[in-house]
Amino acid sequence: MKFASVSCLCSCLLFAPALAYAEDKYAIVIGVETYDTSTFDNLDYAAEDAAELGKSLERLGFQVTVMSSESRSSRLRPTTPKKIAAAIESALASCANGDTLLISLSGHGVQFSDEDLLPSGVRETYFCPGDADIADKASLLKISSVVNLMNSAAASRKLLLVDACQEQVLSAEGQKKSARRIELGSVHENRRSVPGGMAVLFSCSSGQFSWEHDAIGHSVFTYHVIEYLSGRAENRFYESERADLNGLVYYVAKRTNDYVISKNLSSDGQLPVMRGSSANWPLGNLDVSDEISNSLGMKLVLVSAGDFRMGSRESKYQVAIAFSEDPDTFANEHPLRRVNIARDFYIGATEVTHDQFRSFVNATGYRTQAESGTLGEAATSVGLDRNSNWRRPDGNLPLPKHPVVMVTYNDAVAFCNWLSRKESRVYRLPTDEEWEYAARAGSETRFWNGNDPRKLTEIANVPDRTLSNGSQEDSYRSSAQIGKTWVDTLDGFAGLAPVGSFPANPWGLHDVHGNVWEWCSVVKPATLKITDTRNIAVIRGGCLF
Repeated sequence: MKFASVSCLCSCLLFAPALAYAEDKYAIVIGVETYDTSTFDNLDYAAEDAAELGKSLERLGFQVTVMSSESRSSRLRPTTPKKIAAAIESALASCANGDTLLISLSGHGVQFSDEDLLPSGVRETYFCPGDADIADKASLLKISSVVNLMNSAAASRKLLLVDACQEQVLSAEGQKKSARRIELGSVHENRRSVPGGMAVLFSCSSGQFSWEHDAIGHSVFTYHVIEYLSGRAENRFYESERADLNGLVYYVAKRTNDYVISKNLSSDGQLPVMRGSSANWPLGNLDVSDEISNSLGMKLVLVSAGDFRMGSRESKYQVAIAFSEDPDTFANEHPLRRVNIARDFYIGATEVTHDQFRSFVNATGYRTQAESGTLGEAATSVGLDRNSNWRRPDGNLPLPKHPVVMVTYNDAVAFCNWLSRKESRVYRLPTDEEWEYAARAGSETRFWNGNDPRKLTEIANVPDRTLSNGSQEDSYRSSAQIGKTWVDTLDGFAGLAPVGSFPANPWGLHDVHGNVWEWCSVVKPATLKITDTRNIAVIRGGCLF
């Protein structure tokens, strides 16, 4: 059952720790999403492409510089060719023989039909920085200049990714000004010659376009690059659990083309093509674990980025009737909205236990707000003894594996801060959006196991008939919990259940329904791009979605 206690501690959330940088791999990842709309259309996902690609390369041991339209630093906003060239030159200065250099360009690209052909037999192609003006070629970045810079690097392995071939490049106003001079969407492979020792992977073949798609929140090409580098491709594309150039090219070409055709984005498909070096070479070992444990024995599971519909699919009145509750109880579940979670994260597989919280208190001498007597009427308003605290909630002694209760939001944050210092990793409470995304685990029903409340007792400790049948040896009850029965089936626990007593949801999280309420963060971290934000502290884990 859910304890209506003053508070309870949420499962801690941990970002995937950055692995140590390898000294011999460097990457410059560029995503231009925002343009002067008097000339160019903005893109939807180039910044997300850059951020996620940068993260996947870091996991493979690359030292990464990400430049995107959303960078806080002016130096890292790719608005001019000079800024982009400076970032590339900085990486070149560090390169030595045997090193790997990777550069990725995501944004608009153009050619001009009135230009002469290059000696290689193709026209110059240009990448468009944020401040690009097609009337001023000095504001455009020549792809040939990027190739030449990379060719001058001492690195032995060089890979250029070019995703700059969108169908719609110019805005309506820009088309009126420039349609006669510009060839739209023409930065594709185009039989380009590439210096020896270098590989260039273009997002599409000659005459095709590079597509973005809302369903994946990325360009199709870069999405599949990220999928491969993150280890999410089929095993046959990896050799000895290692990402390499051949596997990247084969996987991205096949899956990008399949996706574009299957989603009816284009009957012509989108077939990425590599030019240049045909030699295979490694990109890095796939050592990202789906599950980790920390020094307190907390198990954390990896939740991949994605998007979902957050909130209730039923009106607050429908839910209120189904569960005999006040409709206003469910007001915060509306409106139903699409939310994007832009970064992978680790989250605790269970609620934080009494023993784990005790480790924090023993190490620091911390006194919770309940112990300090600062809760006052907040405790009595929910039927708890004013003298209760996490050590003996309502005078009862919990077991070590019970979830800790009677801790406030501030107590929960203090625990996370201590654990961050202890392990040199960033622990924090999950946001409301992250919590629901992980709890739903891809489901769109009331509960992750369906809509039938009677089936809740198969996967959760909820107010059921056990409530009136007395407690068990490994449970304890609180007077605050003596209330109405929600479901007419048995879960076996009259009070709290030890964490992990019930099956995990499909993503490996236990007790997202039932047992105790869980705190979510009042702060939306700047490192997360979440499209829906509400700056409020909430508790989650109730039986209703």
